[in-house]
Amino acid sequence: MLLQSYYPEIDTVYYKINLEGLQSNTSLPFHVGFKHLENHIEGRVFAHQNFCIVHSKRNFKQQLLEQVSIKGAHIKIAYLKRGNIQITRINQDQNNISHGKVHIGFGNIVENAVHIPSGYSESILLFIPLDFFNSTLKKASWYFENDIYNHIYHHQKEDPEIGTFAADVALHKLFEEMIHLHEQRALKAQFMELKLQELLLYLHEHPHITTDREAQIHPLIKEKLVQAKTYIDKYYMKTPTLKFLARHILLNEMQLKTEFKNLYGYTVRSYIIQLKMEKSLELLKTYPVNEVSTRLGYRSTSHFISTFKKYYGTTPAAAKL
Repeated sequence: MLLQSYYPEIDTVYYKINLEGLQSNTSLPFHVGFKHLENHIEGRVFAHQNFCIVHSKRNFKQQLLEQVSIKGAHIKIAYLKRGNIQITRINQDQNNISHGKVHIGFGNIVENAVHIPSGYSESILLFIPLDFFNSTLKKASWYFENDIYNHIYHHQKEDPEIGTFAADVALHKLFEEMIHLHEQRALKAQFMELKLQELLLYLHEHPHITTDREAQIHPLIKEKLVQAKTYIDKYYMKTPTLKFLARHILLNEMQLKTEFKNLYGYTVRSYIIQLKMEKSLELLKTYPVNEVSTRLGYRSTSHFISTFKKYYGTTPAAAKL
């Protein structure tokens, strides 16, 4: 399978990867990126014959077009951690993906035009060769009942896009674990393969999350929910309450609680915890545990430690090592 990302407006190749050129026992982690005027992108790639993971962080001062080419039968799973993008597939309709959404597609020879607006965005792309998908899961009892399998082999000519949906908390943590794993140089590819199997099994066992409920939300309500999320993104360290947010966007608490989860896949509280936990890893590189706790708005260090351990499965002190 051949993968390439190219930015035509600045004539720059972001990455170019040939998975078929890698030996079966070889895994290749490496950094990619570029700086062009005030546009910056940095990424980490973990390439293996059976899969490829690309974790990208972009900070653009202008909208840029990314042309993504994929040659070889594959499944693509894209998770947008931050920002908003628009994907246009040749001879297909546009697909808008917003923060917290997962997009799954498949194909053989695919050319995507990805419109990336100005500002910060972060994404995780998983490319899985179809042969590996089949050989890995064919022994599973649920293989032929899998929605992805059925869509590929029963609807291939009708719709190459499997779906776009909001990631719930558990799915978000799965992607986070993959990032954490592929940043470790000593990683054996078998561990990542297990995570991919876990991801596919999770999607199979939770088919309800693949139903995008965004279309069912009234446009005015959705606008208010976006306002709430924007406020949380800016002031999450102050731990805004559900009551405060509801008053801020002029929506009742029950609507905010229910529709926020429908739109983004997780509750207001879970989202605030997620933001704090992600920020904590960055702060722990510089500050002691008690200061990180204070900066993140926790009333006590013990509360921060227990939340961190529940989220990451280890203590902040151990994460600093």
